Amino acid sequence: MKGIDDNVGKVTARLQQIGRLDNTMIIFVSDNGANHEGGVYGGGVLTGAALTNMGQPGQNDAIHYGGGWAHVSNTPLKLFKHFTHEGGIRAPAIVHWPAGFSARGSWVETPAHLVDVMGSIVDATGATYPTSFKNHPVLPMEGRSLIDLIKGTVPERALFVEHESNRMVRKGKWKLVTEAFNAHDGEFTAHQKLLYDMDADPGETTDLAAAQPGKVVELVDEWNAWSTRVGLPAGRLIVAPPDNLTPAPTEADLFVDSFNRAGGNDIDSSNAGMWGSRVPPLGSGVTWFEGWEGSGLPDSIQITEGVLRMATGVGMAENGVNHNFTGPDILAAGGFSVSVRILDINTDLNDL
Repeated sequence: MKGIDDNVGKVTARLQQIGRLDNTMIIFVSDNGANHEGGVYGGGVLTGAALTNMGQPGQNDAIHYGGGWAHVSNTPLKLFKHFTHEGGIRAPAIVHWPAGFSARGSWVETPAHLVDVMGSIVDATGATYPTSFKNHPVLPMEGRSLIDLIKGTVPERALFVEHESNRMVRKGKWKLVTEAFNAHDGEFTAHQKLLYDMDADPGETTDLAAAQPGKVVELVDEWNAWSTRVGLPAGRLIVAPPDNLTPAPTEADLFVDSFNRAGGNDIDSSNAGMWGSRVPPLGSGVTWFEGWEGSGLPDSIQITEGVLRMATGVGMAENGVNHNFTGPDILAAGGFSVSVRILDINTDLNDL
């Protein structure tokens, strides 16, 4: 926290020094709510060498403040990071741009989304959002400008969040939530459709789905239309058809978050898989790899001479590769084949 504070201060001080602070848009926002990982106490107390070496290169400082402090941080909001109840997705944003709008110290309660950062940059700079990049189509911009939102000129819209098969759609005061697990206290079951009136109940204490079935249908339709429009796999639909093969066909050369999907719509279906990256296409379509968040070793994944090389094992990455082999050049050549070659196995048999 101190590091963030110090370095943001350095940036703003420099902007002030060169006379650019008032005409610089600064958007400061957290990515999620409080983190309950590590159990109630955050994974225990570091002692001995682990404490001495904390923060040093090569030291795995897997420690969190835990569920207890996460409750304190999020109260009165429900649940935590990972989940699509408010405790997981609601975070404040600070927007600074004195030269761009006259609002000073004002509060805006209208919900916004991280996709609005792009909309704000395009608006502030007068840029034109691209329709293609390197001969590949670019999906249309999703976000709107926060400048319009601050001025109160943004019409009502639906907002969507999905993470690890937990889903949320918010439109006006209504919010539909599905979580991919059974609540420990029995409050809800996995993928149950929950409906909240966020004006009257920001803590999401009362599920109104049974009392407002029409609103549930409306928001489910909003979600499914959005999910289909942006090219998500069919397994992401709230009312899903039979599982399709992954990756789903998509016209855009675009990496889409594909972590931990129920029903097998994922390479790494464990709850540890937390990141993925698009790599240069090895053929037509979309290629990406996905791995365990704890690898920390960029040299465990390389692309050399058109070949994707991966190392995996203790302290490295669990990797998977997905590819849309649908390009006309591949099909015209008669299809494709995939081969895996093991180059080395450590003597202790824990690395591949």
